[in-house]
Amino acid sequence: MSFTVKLPLAKSSSLTYQQIETRQEMIKQRVKNVLLTSPGERVMLADFGCGLRRFLFENESGSTQELVKQAIQAQFEKYLQEVQLMNVETEFSENTLAVKVSYLIFTLGVQDSIQTIVKT
Repeated sequence: MSFTVKLPLAKSSSLTYQQIETRQEMIKQRVKNVLLTSPGERVMLADFGCGLRRFLFENESGSTQELVKQAIQAQFEKYLQEVQLMNVETEFSENTLAVKVSYLIFTLGVQDSIQTIVKT
């Protein structure tokens, strides 16, 4: 049983698109979508997304890291109710923001993480 197509789209060996086969993998894709989407980018859900790009040129400080964490926490609470945010790690470098998010999937009792990099 497959849940949906895997993003980014890629052909599978059977001339269809690769599929997401597990609930954990589907939730990971949803987390990635929330992290990489900017508010206003998704049709009919104007407030969907963390908007991580807006933090790219902020000074690296405890307050900026806290703002990133708050943005992610708010999106998890609104759009990912089956997931509990465990930890957010940020690393700023020239024109790059790396974010590692650790979370617990309630329904599966599984802890997982994802790392994403936002560049200019």
